[in-house]
Amino acid sequence: MTEKKHDKYAADFQQFMENQPLEPPTATKLALREKISSLLQPGLTLILFKMGLVQLFVGTATLIACPQFGVQIVAKHGIFHWIFMISPYLCMIACGVFFSGTSALLAPFALSLDEMRVARQRRLVIFPLLSGVSLVALHLVGGKVMLSMGSIWLLAAVGSGMLLFEIGHRFRLASLSLSPQ
Repeated sequence: MTEKKHDKYAADFQQFMENQPLEPPTATKLALREKISSLLQPGLTLILFKMGLVQLFVGTATLIACPQFGVQIVAKHGIFHWIFMISPYLCMIACGVFFSGTSALLAPFALSLDEMRVARQRRLVIFPLLSGVSLVALHLVGGKVMLSMGSIWLLAAVGSGMLLFEIGHRFRLASLSLSPQ
């Protein structure tokens, strides 16, 4: 940099430092604070909506393997038939893990980093709620849900959802070359 430019920059900086600070209008300050706050602390409703959409699409796709609806692309009864032959309870666990776990594994890729952070903080609300809504929706579209089997499915869905969301979170951070916190 030439000496003349350096002197001009130094003079400009000195003039900047000598000016009195200006207060932005109150409305601007409040709007800016609200915008920054909403970006850093996204609402639970938005996160539930995004994760619900992932659950809707991915969960619907996983129902292809569910013999209860007869839409399988594999053998007549699919793998869940064989798991059911071992134990109906094991089948409910596998179904809950497969249905909710797959969605939870992919959900971090639909969320911003701040939304992921809030979802991890609120996981004890999010995963029981999403799993419960999914179980009710399954019942409403004609799936047969018994209390004992549904409870086991729900526990497996919630537990696997929380675990696989964390794994998906780590995959997402790794894809961005960031380390987990």
